[in-house]
Amino acid sequence: MRSPLHAKLSTIIWNGQWNLGDCYFISVIHLRLLCQNITPSGRDAILWNNDSEVSVSSVYKNLVQHNTAPVWLDFVWHEFHIPRYAVKAWLVLQKRLFTKDRMLRFGLYTDPICVLCATHPETHSHLFSHCAYSRIVLNACPFKVSSTWDNFISGRFLEPEPNDFEKHIGYLFISAVFYAIWTERNNRIHRDTRCNPSTMISKIKQIVREKLYSCVAFRARIKRDPSFVAILY
Repeated sequence: MRSPLHAKLSTIIWNGQWNLGDCYFISVIHLRLLCQNITPSGRDAILWNNDSEVSVSSVYKNLVQHNTAPVWLDFVWHEFHIPRYAVKAWLVLQKRLFTKDRMLRFGLYTDPICVLCATHPETHSHLFSHCAYSRIVLNACPFKVSSTWDNFISGRFLEPEPNDFEKHIGYLFISAVFYAIWTERNNRIHRDTRCNPSTMISKIKQIVREKLYSCVAFRARIKRDPSFVAILY
């Protein structure tokens, strides 16, 4: 078998049959054995998992593991979502913020106590659900907010759950609280400034009103029922 080092496959096929010569090198003998059950015909094709229709997307879908969407996804990307609040809510529920418990796990020295209540270690579940300061702000929501972090992770943010329109307003309020809580936490640590719960509630309600009044669906709702706007104050 005499072929250049970079010979094409077509150079060892003759009249539809393999032409591997009579060389007795072990590698050539092994190649003959491999080719016995392969009939050369048609054109070569690139296959991926036996699928001849290969594309970047098909390779990506095969390589990347796609998990089921989290049950709280609708909370993050609700009808009235504000992008920066949605991103922060996603990080909160994924426990990806650099809270003090994570800092300690990374080997960084820090006081583990929550700077908002000064009584319990700071974790995601404490800071955004159980902290006394955070709970005061969450309880200002027009609709009753679930009392446990486990409910949040399970996608149950409001109890009892109102209709979809009111639920999305509640989601907007809670996501604004998450954003404000994290900002307040950072301000106390890095800037030594403080905001009391009542001031924070007033700011959040103002943000919620401004967002809702910019939405066509909300303006149509209060046009039908002007009294509905009272829940925002």
